[in-house]
Amino acid sequence: MPFSVARSAAANHVPSEENARLKVTALVLSPEGWLNPPLRYPDEPVRHKLIDAVGDLALLGVRLVARYEGVCAGHSLHRALLTRLLEAPELLEPCPAPTAAPVGRS
Repeated sequence: MPFSVARSAAANHVPSEENARLKVTALVLSPEGWLNPPLRYPDEPVRHKLIDAVGDLALLGVRLVARYEGVCAGHSLHRALLTRLLEAPELLEPCPAPTAAPVGRS
């Protein structure tokens, strides 16, 4: 479910089928609070941003062992990071594959 702040959501007030759907599914934050029905989880926007970051970084196609700290991060910033990593493979170090215990054993 996308979310936005009220000032950028105002651009979506042009009547259309897509904007009608967004009114139902998008989360919009105003200075007074959430303009939509209640969140499913108190930290839903944080969960959304985290899932976006994990999904975007997974597009790199390698196992990442890293610390991620996103400040005002979004898809465009993640794309820029992936582009930089792909342009400079020396920034990526091989890491061993995780070892897993057989199912049912610790």
